[in-house]
Amino acid sequence: LYNETASTASNTNPLSEGAATALYSYDYDASDTGGLYDGTPTNISFGVGGHINTAAGFNGSSSAISIADGGIGNNATARVTLSISLWIKTTTTSASAIISEYDGSQYAFYLQTNTNGTLNIGNSFSGGGTFTSGSAVINDGNWHNLVLINNTSDNTQKLFIDASNTPDINHTLNTGTKNANPIQVGYYATTGGYVLDGSIDQLRLFQTALTEGQMDT
Repeated sequence: LYNETASTASNTNPLSEGAATALYSYDYDASDTGGLYDGTPTNISFGVGGHINTAAGFNGSSSAISIADGGIGNNATARVTLSISLWIKTTTTSASAIISEYDGSQYAFYLQTNTNGTLNIGNSFSGGGTFTSGSAVINDGNWHNLVLINNTSDNTQKLFIDASNTPDINHTLNTGTKNANPIQVGYYATTGGYVLDGSIDQLRLFQTALTEGQMDT
């Protein structure tokens, strides 16, 4: 995914393993290229310069994209294995949401920027909730590929940046059940603020744990 090019950008199943559920290229709108899980945009600037073609621009105050069901278990209460890949470009120094199904109580994942440009991931199930920050800085105005993986086979939640084989964050995936929540891109639905000031491109959702080789594709 890190080495994806314009020629493969519209392929909804780039790894040929059948586990990809949705692709949001954000060239013109918030639709799913596969036609199954369209998003609902609010105050998004489409057509801004992207990593591949164009991207979705978030204004830092009122932008939002909501995905009712991305095919990765966000509208269910059970824990599932999933992977999320996206490209982000930002210079923000505010704590800002990137992608989550955060509701402040029980949720499978959240990914956000910290004020110093590092990243933070977390999850909260009925068995407990925790979060962890990383060390890599991504608010340098360049495009970065982020891959978040929830793996129920070893109860881990990991964040990889720019196809590094070493996770920037190696976190625990807690046990139990969760609330059924929409996927929130660039904002948190239940809190004020935290709206991203930056751009997101090529959001891909998978119902499997990506391997190192797949992230390098």
